[in-house]
Amino acid sequence: MTTASSKAIRVAIAGVGNCAQAMLEGIEHYRQHPDDARGLMYPDLGGYAVTDIVPVAAFDINANKVGKDLSEAIYGEPNNAYRYPGVEMKPTGVTVMASRGRKPMCAKLDLPANIFGSQIPTISQTSSLAIPRFALMG
Repeated sequence: MTTASSKAIRVAIAGVGNCAQAMLEGIEHYRQHPDDARGLMYPDLGGYAVTDIVPVAAFDINANKVGKDLSEAIYGEPNNAYRYPGVEMKPTGVTVMASRGRKPMCAKLDLPANIFGSQIPTISQTSSLAIPRFALMG
């Protein structure tokens, strides 16, 4: 996942949770098994394949994930999604950056205190991120 061709679909991931884990493992599965299209409704969509998706940035509020390579962070607590058998994640070269959490929402969800215990600067405090604003919209 470290190389991005001109055909790549570059994505930023906001929240490195179970869905991100499933997506990244799925992409890696199809990279490792290019002839296997099981589970894909459209293996080719307008000339793009699922393997053209390349993560370029990732953000999370959990100190267990921030600062780690995305390939490691997807397995950080409290993630507990099903793991694809035989899929070995390679380092992505994408370091998960801290995002500003919403304390009232986290209190309602009874999230652990380590989410806000990190001294790592949040994305709003850094200026090194060169991603167009539209790429961060969900």
